[in-house]
Amino acid sequence: MAKGKSSGFEPSAEQKELVQELVDLTLKDREFNEDGELVYKDSKYKNQKEINIEEVIEELDTDAKVTPKSEETVFDDDLDSEGISWYTITPTSYLLILFAFLHMFYSPYTKVEELFNMQAIHDILKYGIFDIYKYDHTKYSYGLSGSFIPPLIIATLMKPFIYLGIIETTTGSLTQMSLQFGARGIIAVMNILSIVFFKNCVQMKLLKQLLNPGSFGSKKKGTASKNSIYSVDEESIVAPSSSLSYWVDVFLLGQFHLMYYCSRSLPNFIIAFALSNVALGLMAMGKFNTSVFLLSFGGMVFNFELFLLAIALVLGQIITESHFTNEIDLTHFLTTEKNDSKDRYIKICKQLLWGVALGASLSFVIDSYFWGHSTIPEVETFFINRNIGMNAGEPVHAYFTKYLLIFFLPPTILALNYYGLQYSYDNFKMFFVLEATALVYMCIMSLKPHKEWRFIAYIVPIMLVIGANGCSFTLININYKDPFGIIIPILISVSPIISLFISIVFSYLGSKNYPGGVALAKFNEHILNDETNKYVNANITVHMDPLTCVTGATLFGEIDQPSKYTITYDKTQDPQEIVKNWGSYDFLIGQYYEDLNELSEFNYTLIGKASVYSGINGYHFETIRDKYKFDNLYDIVRYMIEHRSIDLVHDLFDGIIKYEDVVFIWERDD
Repeated sequence: MAKGKSSGFEPSAEQKELVQELVDLTLKDREFNEDGELVYKDSKYKNQKEINIEEVIEELDTDAKVTPKSEETVFDDDLDSEGISWYTITPTSYLLILFAFLHMFYSPYTKVEELFNMQAIHDILKYGIFDIYKYDHTKYSYGLSGSFIPPLIIATLMKPFIYLGIIETTTGSLTQMSLQFGARGIIAVMNILSIVFFKNCVQMKLLKQLLNPGSFGSKKKGTASKNSIYSVDEESIVAPSSSLSYWVDVFLLGQFHLMYYCSRSLPNFIIAFALSNVALGLMAMGKFNTSVFLLSFGGMVFNFELFLLAIALVLGQIITESHFTNEIDLTHFLTTEKNDSKDRYIKICKQLLWGVALGASLSFVIDSYFWGHSTIPEVETFFINRNIGMNAGEPVHAYFTKYLLIFFLPPTILALNYYGLQYSYDNFKMFFVLEATALVYMCIMSLKPHKEWRFIAYIVPIMLVIGANGCSFTLININYKDPFGIIIPILISVSPIISLFISIVFSYLGSKNYPGGVALAKFNEHILNDETNKYVNANITVHMDPLTCVTGATLFGEIDQPSKYTITYDKTQDPQEIVKNWGSYDFLIGQYYEDLNELSEFNYTLIGKASVYSGINGYHFETIRDKYKFDNLYDIVRYMIEHRSIDLVHDLFDGIIKYEDVVFIWERDD
């Protein structure tokens, strides 16, 4: 349409408002003349030219139709406009699985807290569910009881892989360590995928809110709603939301505790951790009642701490709705006999009770069968066994001042959690309910005397997701022209690298803390590599002490070839029984120190040792400095260049870590 010619078109008030917004976004230096009309300078129009809205509309082609405000963009429940779905696995998510497997292969053995579940998986696979009298727990006590339902699930999931030959039943060493790797691999994949589900649900909610016209709660596009703290510009609608998922993965790669332990059969990580993430993801999608039901159900079946997390989730929503979004008035809520909010929370409490009832019934039926007496193991374990521990004397604030900090080194994620709430826009309620849930849960767990980091591991994905939201929006909204603004992305980018380095160091040191598993492997090598074949078809009895059993010696690590080797692995703990059976032990694995060999009745020969990490050798650096005659880093680099050798670096790291022999392997003298 030619400029200056009228078509007789009369724009609507809505079209005028839309064009006015377009002008406001694209033109600068707004001024008003004496008549109160807008005048623009330094624009694509002529300087000082007054803008007539009707003419601008005609220039932009008035045939374009404006979408009515009552219409909203329809999103598929499983797929948003960016192709993000709850089952989307990004390339960085595959890296998470790879890193979890690397941690697993460098630390293949287990410890005391994992022992029951791992032995139960072995017994279910080997004996089925009917020959319970052959199970290991009927002969030896692990100190901790637990539900058989998680091992049943893992063993069932392993069956197809075993049948198809993907998981081998034997290895070259004639043990079943491949099955242990398979069980841990399934646990790791379940836990990683549950985090992927959780973060995808949050990102879907965020994207739908940002890309939905008028989603910011006001008539004017681009302005913030009542729950928003900042307005959002056109460029920040898609970019930050699409990076949340990747930032979760980046920060999680260097998160030592989750990545190292996500493959372990700890009560907190076998099914329970995955279920908590699924429940939190459903909550983010608006299925709050289902989330509460799953957590309360899981608290009875998998780990009682999930029930406490369900309580924290309900309290977190009440705190958010009463103090931040003002959806409910607590006084009116508590005093009025009937109102919509009270009815809603009555339904939530019913879901919680249904979950408890169904979970407790299921656990009572299944676990009473396997244990041989009436029991709900997770409830009993929480209230009895976990009140006793080496950390029972820690202060009530330990989770906030100690354990929360060790999860995030450096504490970048904790700082970004603040910005994750600030940049939440209309999703403020979802993010704050998550944050309040994490804080309330830590407060509840702080009331228990026995404290361990794994008891609050369920909140780590919450912190990661909120921190990733803060990170993605912060990088979009900072002023890069400001010298201080350049520092922020540098610090955020360096933080995951530092965390990954710390994680690698911790993983290496952690792999040195399983002397029982190492000792059992050395014993197996001694038997299998014997050139005289004196152990073939011979009845051999090896006694393993409690330290050996709780630091890696599992049933999967034992030689399982009855047609060639007949080996009895004795784990008797009663001293009187040990003395009684002393003459039948061909091998001893445990804390039998060398000075015992001086006793005439201790006629055993030492054939192997297993050590553990015992600290840093501070004097080793001085020894290396005196050997190579260097005073600073420059001397080290010069030595390596002149001699074209890295022997100095090898010697430096070779002895800087101290080890202590704690488990010994003895063979009876002929």
